[in-house]
Amino acid sequence: MKNKTLKKALSAATAFLLAVTTVFSPFAVYALEDDQTGDVVVTQPAQETGSVQNAGGSGSGSDTEPPVVTNDNIYITNYRVVDAGGNPVTKIVPGDKVIIAVTVIDERVENGDFGVPSGSQTSRIHINMAQGAFSINSASNITCKMRSTVNVAGSNGSYDAICYTVEFRDVVYQGGSPEFSFNVSYTGKTESGADNNMPLAVPQKLLSLNITEAVDDVPAPTIILNSANYGKVATVGEAFSLVTVATNTSENLELENVSLKIELPTGLNLSSGNSQILVGKVGKKGSINHTFSLVAEGVGNDVTSLPVKLIYTFEAFVNGKRTQYTSEQALSINVQQPTRFSIQSSNIPTEIYMGNEGYASLQLVNKGKTTVYNVTAEIVSDQVSGSEVEFLGNIAPGSNSDAEFYFTANELGTASGKIVVTYEDASGTQSKLEREFSVNVLESIPFDPGITDPTVVPEEPKASPIPYIIGLVVVAGAGGFVFYKKKKAKRLAELEEDDEDI
Repeated sequence: MKNKTLKKALSAATAFLLAVTTVFSPFAVYALEDDQTGDVVVTQPAQETGSVQNAGGSGSGSDTEPPVVTNDNIYITNYRVVDAGGNPVTKIVPGDKVIIAVTVIDERVENGDFGVPSGSQTSRIHINMAQGAFSINSASNITCKMRSTVNVAGSNGSYDAICYTVEFRDVVYQGGSPEFSFNVSYTGKTESGADNNMPLAVPQKLLSLNITEAVDDVPAPTIILNSANYGKVATVGEAFSLVTVATNTSENLELENVSLKIELPTGLNLSSGNSQILVGKVGKKGSINHTFSLVAEGVGNDVTSLPVKLIYTFEAFVNGKRTQYTSEQALSINVQQPTRFSIQSSNIPTEIYMGNEGYASLQLVNKGKTTVYNVTAEIVSDQVSGSEVEFLGNIAPGSNSDAEFYFTANELGTASGKIVVTYEDASGTQSKLEREFSVNVLESIPFDPGITDPTVVPEEPKASPIPYIIGLVVVAGAGGFVFYKKKKAKRLAELEEDDEDI
């Protein structure tokens, strides 16, 4: 009895004080399903670097006393690594978040004395994960579930040792080492089976294994611009949207604290929104989509190409540490002056006679600062014919041009249609102007030689030239007579003066 009491005291004194690290080389890996109730297949554990003191006696509050056994082994028999969806993971790189399930056999504790049935979760097993190459943000992400017992041989005969699986959720690989470690300890139970938080008379143990999926040879991540769409050209004075799509090129690393900044040249400004935005986290091969609202101002040339820069900054875990990166992506935006090309006036008849040719015209004017190119005009109608497409060419700023058409009606009644003007701006974008028309087609009056054509205006009768000739002769004679009388009077005056001199 004294020996038994002494063993209890020694076991309690060493509880939570002795920790021996067990390091395993890579071994065969297989998964234990949650509903497995059969025996566990145990792989041969690697040799421990230290020894574990035999644990005998019972912890405080235990119902029964665990047997004293010669076995002092506690070891990891297998592990599995899966993603959040339960899919097996074959490669872990820094920054990856995974679930690691580790199965442990502890030959130091007999299952019957532990008192937790297979398939049950228990709080009597306490797990403290070491924070190193792998990290976990909360102890609540660690759960423990009992498995089928394993029969082992001890000095007092064979017995069933406890077996359990510890599941670590949301584990982040920080890189630098593939070693995954955690401490194991137990507490006793009350008569009702509840945890009494008193240590069981077995020492705490640090278990370690190498996660063979963990690798550190990952290239630095970057972000590339896939597309930047604003249309074919931006027009001065008109707000437009620049839609950007970029991608995290890394298949292995998530990006954190991602931000995007746009740098604009003179002539481009934000019409709304901010020049810098915070994106946050971007997954592996994830996209970064953002739309900037811009407006071009103060640009004088026909078409100008303005450079724009997108600057992405982000962080990632590489080689076991958080590193900040920058990726600059360049693009250009074509900006042009607005096109002010219009139909100034039109001359379209309201009625024509069937069989007669009609005439229509348009005056086109370019009030903008850029030339309009490849101007054409045509009548589009199923009720008139004879009109051909008129090519007017280029029209310079401040200039105008006329389009003329000759057409005939195909049927009586109302002939409707439209005159369509097509042109291109400096960027090659094609546009149209339209002017609708409606013409009343009248029936032609048959020609009759005996009937004056009401549509022909009669000519005024021509005057005879004889009266004009007689009048001209009379006026000339009268003028000659007057001239003769004046000359005769002058001659008489001269003779009188000569007489006086004599």
